[in-house]
Amino acid sequence: MAFFTRIRALKASPSGGGWRGLGLSPWGRLVGAFLLCAFPALADDTTLLEWQGRDSLHVRFQLTAGRVDLKPDYRVVAMPGIVSAGSDTLAWPLDTVEFAGRRNKKYNDRAAVLEGLPRRAAVYAAHDTLVVDTLLRVEPWMRDTTIRLCISRVLDGCCNLDTLDDECLAQARYVLPVTVPVLPNNVAEQLVQEGEDLLEPITDYRPFDPDMPYPAGVAYVRFGQDKWDIDAGFSDNAKALERVGKILERMQPDSASRIVRIVIAGTASPDGPLPRNIRLAGRRADALKDYICQRFDTTGVVMETVNAGEGWGNLRALLLNTPEDELAGRNEMLRMIDETADADRREHLLRTFRGGRPFSRLLDMFDVQRTASAVRLYYEAVPDTAARMINDALRFIQYGSYQAAVDLLEPLDDDRRYNALGTAYYMVGRRDEAMQCFERAAALGDENARENVRQLTESNKELKIEN
Repeated sequence: MAFFTRIRALKASPSGGGWRGLGLSPWGRLVGAFLLCAFPALADDTTLLEWQGRDSLHVRFQLTAGRVDLKPDYRVVAMPGIVSAGSDTLAWPLDTVEFAGRRNKKYNDRAAVLEGLPRRAAVYAAHDTLVVDTLLRVEPWMRDTTIRLCISRVLDGCCNLDTLDDECLAQARYVLPVTVPVLPNNVAEQLVQEGEDLLEPITDYRPFDPDMPYPAGVAYVRFGQDKWDIDAGFSDNAKALERVGKILERMQPDSASRIVRIVIAGTASPDGPLPRNIRLAGRRADALKDYICQRFDTTGVVMETVNAGEGWGNLRALLLNTPEDELAGRNEMLRMIDETADADRREHLLRTFRGGRPFSRLLDMFDVQRTASAVRLYYEAVPDTAARMINDALRFIQYGSYQAAVDLLEPLDDDRRYNALGTAYYMVGRRDEAMQCFERAAALGDENARENVRQLTESNKELKIEN
């Protein structure tokens, strides 16, 4: 709820009704601080309208009866709220407060009692001054326009009702600082951050198990039936080979990271005798290894080839992930694979199951993996701890943990931190420090920081509202 603090120097006191009923409407309930995404517009030392993230506004202002000589028989009903720039409608009202002359208050209190109405909530003397200080939840439309903090007033006498001129106290515009993840200072981690999933740190290396499916993040080089020579023009081989080659070429001159192991697994279709398929799978793995070694510098790289045979692990994984309604006999075929150790016997059972139709359908679905070699690359790198910390801080900001981002970045000795730190400062209301960080990052060549300086400067041009 909002709280109204009396300014002692004015010697004001409630005229009646106590503090009851001064809480905000459901739209203005006190909420936790969220992302600080715009600059405040200050009309004077006590007026504040600033974004506290995407979801809340910090509002502080003095509330009075206005520029009117409030006589004993009159009252002013003050209705503060948030409006869209260019509009005179209170789109987001705060609680209404009443300032009443002595006779007017007595009259209305007596009328309320006689008519059995609830006790009047917020009635103050004509010359009282309130200070409103609260956080408000906002609506999405507020982010799309300049918003203003305004007060509408109505003067109510014994027999007439006059609308007074609106008073606008402050304005603010939603601004979101621009941030992007910091690139690590080694090529391997840059590639990973860019989404290249062929790369894994060598600390994550595990020997390949032919009975298990290929892990995510492998490139497939396909072969024709009973073939083991590399044909770059076959299927999507050109893309796969180019992908591997670009990684090796980009990392080759890097002094902070290097490829230390390349794992190549060869497979063959379950069609035909097992011994022949095992030989074919091995030749395919060796062919891909030779292709890579002949075209790229693999000095010091462990070239590991794995004969995955008929690739039953991949076949089973595909079957397990296929719904029963998409492949008739799925459950029965899974049981045959799991319960039949002999590969030739397993193939015979599957081929004769329901006339071989489900197995033929499965082989069509399995076409890519059953006739291919798969390759994965493992690297070691000098860790860029600072980049990792900065990017962790950006994730904190993304999820609303702004102070955690500040705490993580402040002790970090790395110039790449300044745009992120400026954003974190901005989120927690430390605007001067935020601008200093943005300006420092911009001086170091950070284009996103330059944009943040521009946005902050632009949004501060019109701070005062003239009424």
